[in-house]
Amino acid sequence: MSDFEYHLELFSIEQEVPPPPDIKGKIEASLREMGAVRRVSRSGGAHNKGLPPEYLSIETSSSKVVHKNWKTLCIVFFIVAKIFLGFLIYYYIEYRLAQKQIQVLEERLDKAEGNER
Repeated sequence: MSDFEYHLELFSIEQEVPPPPDIKGKIEASLREMGAVRRVSRSGGAHNKGLPPEYLSIETSSSKVVHKNWKTLCIVFFIVAKIFLGFLIYYYIEYRLAQKQIQVLEERLDKAEGNER
């Protein structure tokens, strides 16, 4: 442990402030009001799963973080973006070839005009 970490730990121990004594009751009361959080029974029922009674069992309706429609929309957007990128590269190459052809034709035109004089 570095000297800084040691002094930081000493400082935090010296400056610690204990929580108010009634805070545990307020937290438990707010947890009882929540519908999704259910207190694990102290009797050790089947839903206890071997956890100590201090833990809370939280039930959720879905384990998916991203909605299915958003996932599909992102995949479609990705595919369309790649198609547009392909068109962009194709037309850029065609543009460069057309510029070279124009330059060659202008040089031929200049040579033809020079020969006529």
